[in-house]
Amino acid sequence: MTKSNLLKLGIPFILLIFSLPIYSQQNAIKIGLVDLFKINLSYERAINTNQSINVNFAFYRPRSLPGFLVPDEIDDKSLEGRFFGYAIIPEYRFYFSKKDAPRGFYLSTYLKYSNYSVKGSDIVSDDLYKVKGSFYSLGIGAQLGAQWIISDAFTIDWYFFGLEFDRDVFALKYSTDSENPDFQTVKNTIEAIYSGIPILGPYLRKLTGISTRSNSIRAKVPLYLPDIRAGLSIGYAF
Repeated sequence: MTKSNLLKLGIPFILLIFSLPIYSQQNAIKIGLVDLFKINLSYERAINTNQSINVNFAFYRPRSLPGFLVPDEIDDKSLEGRFFGYAIIPEYRFYFSKKDAPRGFYLSTYLKYSNYSVKGSDIVSDDLYKVKGSFYSLGIGAQLGAQWIISDAFTIDWYFFGLEFDRDVFALKYSTDSENPDFQTVKNTIEAIYSGIPILGPYLRKLTGISTRSNSIRAKVPLYLPDIRAGLSIGYAF
């Protein structure tokens, strides 16, 4: 999903939220506090006394790829400072408090789309290749949490246990300006890279979509995994 497609998805959803009826102080803008490498913003709007819609946008600031994620087959220096990504999580919350939403304990259901990329280079058979690795995920889950509003202004949102099921795809693309690229060796390199990522081991038999063009080769591995979600955010209610 491109940034333009993300905007096409997000803007109508936000407009839908603003078209819903509101009650007394039912809006909150929040920022996440858990991950220093990620900008995590949320907007929540109550739609009746015990339900609300929350939309979370997360953006990873470009940074060096963590060393434990770099297989030995790729020079990690060539990937320096190029790891980035984003996620969007629309969420429907049901509050159990006697006070009006968005206060008290809640149970929510949510969807999640995330897309993370790393760019770099690699040399195969004396040819220089541009390398792009991508990880994108689509998931559905349920979340338990609690939210407090202090002095009718400041919010603390603690979502302490979320369980989701994701369809993930790891994709890798090599492209070159060489007139006679050695795609067989590149293919072997890609398979070795996938083998060097422990989580992909059981799924390598699903290595699909290996396709070549005049100057590039691309491969992907789909997998299905459970995941957990937790975090803390603070914000302003109005």
